[in-house]
Amino acid sequence: MNSYASSSPSPSPDWFLPVREGALLAIETADANLSALQRRLAPLPETEGRDVYVLDAANRFDAYAFSHTVGAPWALDRVFVSRAFTIHQLEAAVAQLVPGLVLLSPRPFFLVLGIEHLFKEETIPLWEKKHTLTKTMQSLTQTTARKLPVAVTYEPTTNPRRDWWVGIVGAACNEARPWHPQNESTR
Repeated sequence: MNSYASSSPSPSPDWFLPVREGALLAIETADANLSALQRRLAPLPETEGRDVYVLDAANRFDAYAFSHTVGAPWALDRVFVSRAFTIHQLEAAVAQLVPGLVLLSPRPFFLVLGIEHLFKEETIPLWEKKHTLTKTMQSLTQTTARKLPVAVTYEPTTNPRRDWWVGIVGAACNEARPWHPQNESTR
């Protein structure tokens, strides 16, 4: 994963859009920022002609708020949301949904929200969580090799030893950026 300087000035509001084809971008951002992230996704279908596919592992994507932000009747026709409530549903969704997305033209933008949430479940053995996340990230890596732009969001961590998933996500991604919308200037 490319390193970044977290003390650098905040980029422009659309700094991560568009994600270049073939990129697997890790976006480090607090859950509280996910509604702001939705606002950044809002113009994507119209400005780039891309659909947006969201795999919501944090159960935070609000399609109503998204369509309200866009303010256009086509908004909900161009945004597709799937939710995963277990680590195995997440793995299956990536394995089954994503291969079909690379066949679309133009290729859609694929976003996995809050990937770490499901892996915090304490009743699942650690080895199983690591194995499942590794397989999920490998599937995403194979997808980006076929030129699908993908972004994965996760919460910042202060304890990488406890938050083991950061290393697996980071190793799979070829770009990484922190995102703090409160530091952005508005247009």
